[in-house]
Amino acid sequence: MHQESLFRVMELDSHPHDRKGFDGADPVLNHYLRTQANQDMKAGYRKCLIGVDEANHKKIYSFFTLYMPSVKTKD
Repeated sequence: MHQESLFRVMELDSHPHDRKGFDGADPVLNHYLRTQANQDMKAGYRKCLIGVDEANHKKIYSFFTLYMPSVKTKD
């Protein structure tokens, strides 16, 4: 009997996720996730969401960021 694992999207956390083990096949993106994403979240610049296995939240399969730039309006 084959049991499928469930995929879960959650916010990147500073400690339980294995960022060093992630390989998205792009060195720039790998570097961002490993070194900058958490800092950007703490500063309020963006949110980083990751895709993990439901049974193993440490292993990151994917990630994306949400960014809301400042919009200046005329007074």
